[in-house]
Amino acid sequence: LQHPLSWMHGLPTGERPGWNKSLWFNFEISNGNVWNAPLTMIDKRNGNQYEYTADFEQNNAYLELGGALSKFWALSIEVPVAERSGGVMDSVIDDFHVLINNFRFNRQNYPKNRNIFSVKTNNVEYYTNDDLGGGIGNLKLKLKWWFLQWFGFDEGSCPCGISVSSQTKFPVQDKKYSNTTDGIDQSLLLHIGVPIFNSSALWFTGSYTWLSETPAMKGWPRYNYVQTYELNADIGLNDKWGLLLGVRAE
Repeated sequence: LQHPLSWMHGLPTGERPGWNKSLWFNFEISNGNVWNAPLTMIDKRNGNQYEYTADFEQNNAYLELGGALSKFWALSIEVPVAERSGGVMDSVIDDFHVLINNFRFNRQNYPKNRNIFSVKTNNVEYYTNDDLGGGIGNLKLKLKWWFLQWFGFDEGSCPCGISVSSQTKFPVQDKKYSNTTDGIDQSLLLHIGVPIFNSSALWFTGSYTWLSETPAMKGWPRYNYVQTYELNADIGLNDKWGLLLGVRAE
């Protein structure tokens, strides 16, 4: 999840209930464009002024190492790595919005390809380092109990059924780098998966996360928890190709 606050808190994403092998190594890379036009808010409780701006591209690398402790229990560790820059996608995304005659979210009113993440309280900037969001900000420890197992027809197509898990995010970087909150975030999750035909699957993940304090937004009105509901479909087209469809609400 590349939203800056989701990244800092290490919010969970949808997962299948189980696992296919006793040991696994997962590696993923991705790129995303983050855009939040400068937003200024006045806190009517005390008159404080809050300002928030996010405009950057982020390259991500995820590494997960895991293993089954028994038939029903598994433990893994996730290592997310971030690299932020001005990128090159601003014009492409804006042009696409124009092409489909969609709202442009005021992109046209600001310079392209900037690298800005700014959080201010009463005009005082919290993030003052030049290198924001680089490196490893968090580590996440996952423990899963797969108590009801249901496998798909093809080997590996769906380690489905029902499981519950715990995900604990630990900060490993200074909070001034905007890559972490400098606190522990704890999530509890429910996973439900159903195999479809020979090589497809449908799975649901619901989670509840207790959020650590965000130092950059100290005193801001904010939630202390996040609920997440995510539904994913993995449609197997053949032995090598599949189509992933997902919807998520927080």
